[in-house]
Amino acid sequence: MLIRLVAKGDEGLNHVTALRRLATGLVAFRGENHIVPMLREIVLDDMIFAVFPLMDEGFDLPWYCNYGELVDAVYQVIEVSFASLIRLKHSNFIL
Repeated sequence: MLIRLVAKGDEGLNHVTALRRLATGLVAFRGENHIVPMLREIVLDDMIFAVFPLMDEGFDLPWYCNYGELVDAVYQVIEVSFASLIRLKHSNFIL
């Protein structure tokens, strides 16, 4: 497991709200959602910690077992980048 401080006082509360919405429940396991699921929140005084599953301890060689995994990884990067551009265009249009 990985435990990360995500908010202290008022700083980081938007991040906590986003994690609650995108990284918990059934939404966390949707195929197009590339966010690591948040397993639990721990509140200690004015701090909020998030508990995540440990996905990997770092890069080991080979990074990919076959070309299919490499193509999948590149596709995910492009998909997330494209989605970010669309959101940016929409937010600029709305403003």
